[in-house]
Amino acid sequence: MRTLFRWNTRIEIKKKAPKPRAINLEELKNDVKNHPDSYQWERAQRFGVSQHCIQHWLNFLGISCKKNTKTSKSQRKYTYKLPE
Repeated sequence: MRTLFRWNTRIEIKKKAPKPRAINLEELKNDVKNHPDSYQWERAQRFGVSQHCIQHWLNFLGISCKKNTKTSKSQRKYTYKLPE
């Protein structure tokens, strides 16, 4: 019951400061251009963030994972492509 009274007295909304990004998006774009066949966990190690963070920002930038038709030295099946 006391909680309801507290909620009723505090009507104003608390403002939260936006959290800074853990990763620079321009650096991520350059990394995709320089290393298109890297796995997400390899990018995460280079940037010092989690794999989920890399996945989120790649999706945000519209960067998709495409099948690699050419056989590369590393024998990777997929490569990342920047949107045109």
